[in-house]
Amino acid sequence: TPSAKEYSDGPQGIINIITNHSTQKGLGGAVDLSYGTGEKYNAMLSLNYRSDKVNVWGSYAFFQNKSLLEGLIEKTDIKDNPSLSRQMVDGYYLGNSHDIKYGVDYDISSSTSLSYSGATRIIWRESDMNIQSDTYTDLSESRTTSGYKSNALSSSHMTFVTNALHFHHAFD
Repeated sequence: TPSAKEYSDGPQGIINIITNHSTQKGLGGAVDLSYGTGEKYNAMLSLNYRSDKVNVWGSYAFFQNKSLLEGLIEKTDIKDNPSLSRQMVDGYYLGNSHDIKYGVDYDISSSTSLSYSGATRIIWRESDMNIQSDTYTDLSESRTTSGYKSNALSSSHMTFVTNALHFHHAFD
């Protein structure tokens, strides 16, 4: 499909974002803290130091989320053999992540730079789900014909590491 640049009624557009990094010397940083109900936390710290030609930067972010799960599903079959099925679910999901980003930029000239950046992300997740299911052939729920209980507990841990070398040159 044509872009919005060529046709004003085109469904897509062209985005041209030009970013400039600050060349002011010194130390800079930011801190961000937030929380929510039920064990939801976020924290972030970022720092950078710039000299004449070198910029060193890094950041750390922590995120945690706990969600409680609760539900009830009821189904009534009225054709042929009337029955009622009821399934109750409860449990929780808990997860957190640690994100570490770091790098150094070296300005070779006003139009050329060389940079290294890296990132490490550590993720941990756990969930616990309890399920109780009952089926009644008598719609008055006086006699259970089948039922089961189950519990599913899962946990995972993942670590991701990335590294990159960047060369940038702005042509006249």
